[in-house]
Amino acid sequence: MSVRLGVVHFVVVSATDAAQEILQKHNADLAGRPTVDAWRANGHIANSMIISQADAKWRALRKLCATELFSPARLNAMRLLRQQMVQELVGHISERAARGEAFAVHDPAFTASMNTLSRAIFSVDLDSGPAVRDLKDMVKEATVLAMAPNVSDFFPAIAAADPQGLRRKMAPLVATAYQIMDQQVEQRLRAREAGEPRKNDMLDVRQEGSVIDRNAIKGLFTDLFVAGVDTSTTTIE
Repeated sequence: MSVRLGVVHFVVVSATDAAQEILQKHNADLAGRPTVDAWRANGHIANSMIISQADAKWRALRKLCATELFSPARLNAMRLLRQQMVQELVGHISERAARGEAFAVHDPAFTASMNTLSRAIFSVDLDSGPAVRDLKDMVKEATVLAMAPNVSDFFPAIAAADPQGLRRKMAPLVATAYQIMDQQVEQRLRAREAGEPRKNDMLDVRQEGSVIDRNAIKGLFTDLFVAGVDTSTTTIE
């Protein structure tokens, strides 16, 4: 099915055979991504694995995720953590239900998803203090802005004016996420200088001579938190 939105031409592929033809046989030719104007905020589009084009940096980021986050060995290593997070989530919900209290499942599910991801990346929980409140608010609002229909995406000639203000609204959210990531990187560097042992998490792997610069890793982590935590939370809820 061919769809034209503004000046942008989309082709919707719903048949299994056609999808296989595109995703497997011609993936290298069709791996480009449509530009999402809101993700240009604070230059995030240059560091986003979700939106950036399939260049050398994108391939390096994808390889990092494939080997250090989604590989069978890594998933098996994180199995006990995931079980612990699920047990804590179920226990929390059971306690509230036993008291006959009404509450939003979304909140504890969000915390469980966020801590699972933060443990894999930073080996710490981000479930307390002002940082997690900022991160929760950032993820929720950024998800809404990223998914909102934006006239700038369909008429690139007027994108510089940001007529709906989505890029302007996204800018402080990206800045908040990058600041939180910066804090974690600095803490890890200080720990290394103090002689603390390696944690062998995703952050440790990246800091060992990777060609991926610091902005790229902050962009990757921002993508993972915005895309991963919110979708996981919604699925659980």
